[in-house]
Amino acid sequence: MHMAVVLAQHSQRSGVLTASEAHLSWFETKSSENNARLELFITTHPNRSPQADCHVLRRDGAIPFERPLIAVVDDEPVIAITLAEILMKHGFDAVWFSCPTEALDFFIACRPDLLLSDISMPKMNGIALAAKILDLTPECAIFLLSARSHETEVRQQVRSLKAAVHLEAKPVNVVSLVTTIHRLLGIPQNRPFSHEGQSGAILTKYPAR
Repeated sequence: MHMAVVLAQHSQRSGVLTASEAHLSWFETKSSENNARLELFITTHPNRSPQADCHVLRRDGAIPFERPLIAVVDDEPVIAITLAEILMKHGFDAVWFSCPTEALDFFIACRPDLLLSDISMPKMNGIALAAKILDLTPECAIFLLSARSHETEVRQQVRSLKAAVHLEAKPVNVVSLVTTIHRLLGIPQNRPFSHEGQSGAILTKYPAR
Protein backbone atom coordinates (compact mmCIF):
# COMPACT_ATOMS: atom_id res chain seq x y z
CA MET A 1 0.00 0.00 0.00
CA HIS A 2 1.23 3.53 -0.79
CA MET A 3 2.91 5.20 2.20
CA ALA A 4 0.68 8.29 1.98
CA VAL A 5 -2.43 6.09 2.29
CA VAL A 6 -1.00 4.23 5.28
CA LEU A 7 -0.13 7.49 7.06
CA ALA A 8 -3.53 9.00 6.30
CA GLN A 9 -5.34 5.96 7.72
CA HIS A 10 -3.17 6.02 10.84
CA SER A 11 -3.83 9.71 11.48
CA GLN A 12 -7.56 9.16 11.09
CA ARG A 13 -7.46 6.39 13.71
CA SER A 14 -5.22 8.15 16.22
CA GLY A 15 -6.22 11.76 15.61
CA VAL A 16 -2.57 12.75 16.09
CA LEU A 17 0.01 13.51 13.42
CA THR A 18 3.36 11.75 13.77
CA ALA A 19 6.57 13.48 12.69
CA SER A 20 6.49 11.48 9.44
CA GLU A 21 2.90 12.49 8.78
CA ALA A 22 3.66 16.14 9.48
CA HIS A 23 6.61 16.01 7.07
CA LEU A 24 4.45 14.39 4.40
CA SER A 25 1.78 17.05 4.88
CA TRP A 26 4.40 19.82 4.59
CA PHE A 27 5.87 18.26 1.45
CA GLU A 28 2.44 17.83 -0.18
CA THR A 29 1.60 21.47 0.59
CA LYS A 30 4.86 22.74 -0.91
CA SER A 31 4.45 20.48 -3.95
CA SER A 32 0.92 21.77 -4.51
CA GLU A 33 2.08 25.39 -4.23
CA ASN A 34 4.94 24.75 -6.64
CA ASN A 35 2.67 23.02 -9.16
CA ALA A 36 0.34 26.02 -9.05
CA ARG A 37 3.25 28.36 -9.79
CA LEU A 38 4.44 26.13 -12.63
CA GLU A 39 0.99 26.10 -14.20
CA LEU A 40 0.72 29.88 -13.83
CA PHE A 41 4.04 30.54 -15.56
CA ILE A 42 3.40 28.03 -18.33
CA THR A 43 -0.05 29.53 -18.95
CA THR A 44 0.82 33.22 -18.72
CA HIS A 45 4.43 33.31 -19.93
CA PRO A 46 4.84 30.79 -22.76
CA ASN A 47 8.11 31.18 -24.65
CA ARG A 48 9.10 34.19 -22.55
CA SER A 49 12.49 35.76 -23.17
CA PRO A 50 14.84 35.99 -20.19
CA GLN A 51 14.68 39.45 -18.60
CA ALA A 52 12.02 40.54 -21.11
CA ASP A 53 10.38 43.89 -20.31
CA CYS A 54 12.58 44.17 -17.24
CA HIS A 55 12.04 47.89 -16.68
CA VAL A 56 8.59 48.91 -15.50
CA LEU A 57 7.83 52.47 -14.40
CA ARG A 58 6.21 52.69 -10.97
CA ARG A 59 3.86 55.44 -9.76
CA ASP A 60 6.58 56.89 -7.53
CA GLY A 61 8.87 57.36 -10.55
CA ALA A 62 11.28 54.55 -9.68
CA ILE A 63 12.06 52.06 -12.42
CA PRO A 64 12.13 48.61 -10.83
CA PHE A 65 13.19 45.36 -12.43
CA GLU A 66 10.57 42.74 -13.20
CA ARG A 67 10.99 39.82 -10.84
CA PRO A 68 13.39 37.35 -12.48
CA LEU A 69 12.26 33.75 -12.78
CA ILE A 70 14.65 31.20 -11.27
CA ALA A 71 14.45 27.42 -11.62
CA VAL A 72 15.95 25.52 -8.66
CA VAL A 73 17.01 21.90 -9.25
CA ASP A 74 18.17 19.45 -6.60
CA ASP A 75 17.40 15.75 -6.33
CA GLU A 76 16.84 16.27 -2.59
CA PRO A 77 13.40 17.94 -2.55
CA VAL A 78 13.83 19.55 0.87
CA ILE A 79 16.91 21.43 -0.36
CA ALA A 80 15.19 22.47 -3.59
CA ILE A 81 12.12 23.67 -1.70
CA THR A 82 14.17 25.59 0.86
CA LEU A 83 16.26 27.36 -1.76
CA ALA A 84 13.16 28.34 -3.75
CA GLU A 85 11.42 29.62 -0.61
CA ILE A 86 14.43 31.77 0.31
CA LEU A 87 14.69 33.20 -3.20
CA MET A 88 11.01 34.13 -3.15
CA LYS A 89 11.48 35.86 0.21
CA HIS A 90 14.22 37.92 -1.41
CA GLY A 91 11.92 39.10 -4.20
CA PHE A 92 12.54 36.55 -6.95
CA ASP A 93 10.03 34.28 -8.63
CA ALA A 94 11.17 30.69 -8.14
CA VAL A 95 10.02 27.18 -8.94
CA TRP A 96 11.75 23.97 -7.90
CA PHE A 97 12.37 20.53 -9.37
CA SER A 98 13.82 17.32 -7.99
CA CYS A 99 14.01 15.82 -11.49
CA PRO A 100 16.38 17.48 -14.01
CA THR A 101 14.39 16.30 -17.04
CA GLU A 102 11.26 18.01 -15.69
CA ALA A 103 13.29 21.19 -15.21
CA LEU A 104 14.45 20.95 -18.82
CA ASP A 105 10.85 20.67 -20.02
CA PHE A 106 10.03 23.82 -18.05
CA PHE A 107 12.93 25.68 -19.65
CA ILE A 108 11.63 24.71 -23.08
CA ALA A 109 8.19 26.11 -22.16
CA CYS A 110 9.09 29.22 -20.16
CA ARG A 111 12.80 30.06 -20.48
CA PRO A 112 13.62 31.18 -16.91
CA ASP A 113 16.29 33.79 -16.31
CA LEU A 114 18.55 31.65 -14.15
CA LEU A 115 19.23 28.01 -13.35
CA LEU A 116 20.28 27.24 -9.78
CA SER A 117 21.25 23.59 -9.71
CA ASP A 118 23.10 21.01 -7.71
CA ILE A 119 25.74 19.17 -9.73
CA SER A 120 25.60 15.66 -8.19
CA MET A 121 22.29 14.19 -9.35
CA PRO A 122 21.36 10.78 -10.81
CA LYS A 123 20.43 10.27 -14.47
CA MET A 124 21.43 13.84 -15.42
CA ASN A 125 23.89 15.89 -13.41
CA GLY A 126 23.77 19.66 -13.11
CA ILE A 127 26.53 20.23 -15.66
CA ALA A 128 24.75 18.17 -18.32
CA LEU A 129 21.50 19.98 -17.51
CA ALA A 130 23.21 23.37 -17.81
CA ALA A 131 24.67 22.38 -21.20
CA LYS A 132 21.23 21.47 -22.55
CA ILE A 133 19.71 24.68 -21.21
CA LEU A 134 22.47 26.82 -22.72
CA ASP A 135 21.76 25.19 -26.07
CA LEU A 136 18.14 26.36 -25.70
CA THR A 137 18.78 29.78 -24.17
CA PRO A 138 22.43 30.90 -24.37
CA GLU A 139 21.55 34.05 -22.42
CA CYS A 140 20.39 32.07 -19.35
CA ALA A 141 22.48 32.64 -16.22
CA ILE A 142 23.85 29.47 -14.61
CA PHE A 143 24.61 29.01 -10.89
CA LEU A 144 25.89 25.56 -9.92
CA LEU A 145 26.36 24.17 -6.41
CA SER A 146 28.57 21.29 -5.37
CA ALA A 147 30.30 19.91 -2.30
CA ARG A 148 33.06 18.95 -4.76
CA SER A 149 33.54 22.43 -6.20
CA HIS A 150 37.20 22.41 -5.12
CA GLU A 151 38.02 19.36 -7.25
CA THR A 152 39.91 19.93 -10.50
CA GLU A 153 37.69 17.52 -12.44
CA VAL A 154 34.52 19.38 -11.48
CA ARG A 155 36.02 22.76 -12.35
CA GLN A 156 37.18 21.47 -15.73
CA GLN A 157 33.71 20.13 -16.49
CA VAL A 158 32.17 23.50 -15.60
CA ARG A 159 34.69 25.34 -17.81
CA SER A 160 33.78 23.01 -20.68
CA LEU A 161 30.35 24.68 -20.79
CA LYS A 162 32.09 27.66 -22.45
CA ALA A 163 29.71 30.10 -20.77
CA ALA A 164 29.73 32.45 -17.81
CA VAL A 165 28.83 29.86 -15.17
CA HIS A 166 29.16 30.51 -11.45
CA LEU A 167 30.27 27.54 -9.33
CA GLU A 168 29.93 27.68 -5.56
CA ALA A 169 30.60 25.21 -2.77
CA LYS A 170 27.93 23.57 -0.67
CA PRO A 171 26.91 24.39 1.97
CA VAL A 172 26.04 27.80 0.52
CA ASN A 173 25.60 30.96 2.53
CA VAL A 174 22.37 32.70 1.56
CA VAL A 175 23.86 36.20 1.64
CA SER A 176 26.43 35.07 -0.93
CA LEU A 177 23.71 33.24 -2.88
CA VAL A 178 21.46 36.27 -3.22
CA THR A 179 24.31 38.70 -3.91
CA THR A 180 25.72 36.45 -6.65
CA ILE A 181 22.32 36.01 -8.31
CA HIS A 182 21.87 39.78 -8.48
CA ARG A 183 25.32 40.03 -10.07
CA LEU A 184 24.68 37.25 -12.59
CA LEU A 185 21.42 38.90 -13.66
CA GLY A 186 22.92 42.38 -13.73
CA ILE A 187 20.48 43.69 -11.14
CA PRO A 188 21.73 46.10 -8.45
CA GLN A 189 20.64 44.90 -5.02
CA ASN A 190 19.27 48.33 -4.09
CA ARG A 191 16.87 48.35 -7.05
CA PRO A 192 13.27 47.33 -6.32
CA PHE A 193 11.36 44.72 -8.31
CA SER A 194 8.08 45.50 -10.04
CA HIS A 195 6.25 43.24 -7.59
CA GLU A 196 7.28 43.74 -4.01
CA GLY A 197 8.91 40.69 -2.44
CA GLN A 198 9.73 40.04 1.16
CA SER A 199 13.33 40.64 2.07
CA GLY A 200 15.24 39.62 5.13
CA ALA A 201 18.61 38.64 6.47
CA ILE A 202 18.36 34.88 6.24
CA LEU A 203 21.62 33.14 7.08
CA THR A 204 20.61 29.53 6.58
CA LYS A 205 23.20 27.02 5.42
CA TYR A 206 22.60 23.75 3.67
CA PRO A 207 24.19 20.33 4.27
CA ALA A 208 27.01 19.25 2.00
CA ARG A 209 26.33 16.33 -0.33
